Amino acid sequence: MPYDQFYDLVVGETTHEKVRVIVDYATGKGRSKALGRDAFIELPVVVQLLQALKEGTVSAAEASGVLEELAREVAPEPGLFDGCCSSCAHGYEGYLRAWDDFDRYFANQELLEQSRMDYDIVVTKNRIHAADCGAARIHLPSPPSRLADYTHGGYLGDRPGPYVLLMFGELDGWIIRNTAKSGRRKFCKLCIARVPGALAREANATPACWEWPGQSLGNLEPDSYEAFKTIATWQDGRCAVCGVYADLVLDHNHGNGLVRGWICRSCNSREGSPHDNSEVMKNFRTRNPASILGIRISFFLVKDHQLRESKKIHRNREDS
Repeated sequence: MPYDQFYDLVVGETTHEKVRVIVDYATGKGRSKALGRDAFIELPVVVQLLQALKEGTVSAAEASGVLEELAREVAPEPGLFDGCCSSCAHGYEGYLRAWDDFDRYFANQELLEQSRMDYDIVVTKNRIHAADCGAARIHLPSPPSRLADYTHGGYLGDRPGPYVLLMFGELDGWIIRNTAKSGRRKFCKLCIARVPGALAREANATPACWEWPGQSLGNLEPDSYEAFKTIATWQDGRCAVCGVYADLVLDHNHGNGLVRGWICRSCNSREGSPHDNSEVMKNFRTRNPASILGIRISFFLVKDHQLRESKKIHRNREDS
């Protein structure tokens, strides 16, 4: 039965307003958006179709055919029915399966938010939070931006997200196992008083470089540029404060101009903040990679050497 036969419902002109489809009555999917995220049909079509189903003048199979034909007419994504490749949906059922995946993402996200309440701690990329902390946003990987992408290469929502859920008794073991490869997480300021042992741990926090084995300078002078280069070799890409492998910047003492070592941008912001009086930053200022290795070189001397090296490399490129 062609869907245009349902247009014979006579209503006022103003009721020909386009509305979102809010039922999937004939297919039995129980889904409110089976026809697409931005699919629109005329309100009289929906009303007349439901009346016909209720009165029994149209069978479920006929109504399903109407909805399928409508879906082909108003499907918001191109290529969903003809298929752009062998992995794409080639029919209406495939289109509905893609919507199943889309719905499943949001259902799994809701379950994730509920399950976190069964734990005490949420560890995110760089913070340790109490499980009920509103600042700890945990989520599944974002779903594809286009519905058609759900049919390519599996479903992104099946992969775990960048977070860990722990009980209080599991935190110490997790920190020991993961600090070496991912650095030290900082405790959330809103949660630190509610995590057992967190205040004591923070009060006695020491820079990551304190735990690294020392290294001899050999015959190098402590104030030489060659000795300075050993700092980067010794740190091996790790932040001297938190131990994370990251894009590092050179920190120095603004009082005497001596370099301290390489730290990540997050710790560099903390070190430069007048409001950060944490024990770990105080310890870093007194004992850092330069002092551990016995190096005393001015930050400005280092910059001068780096500038000369840069000019030399540039000249060699021009000559070649």
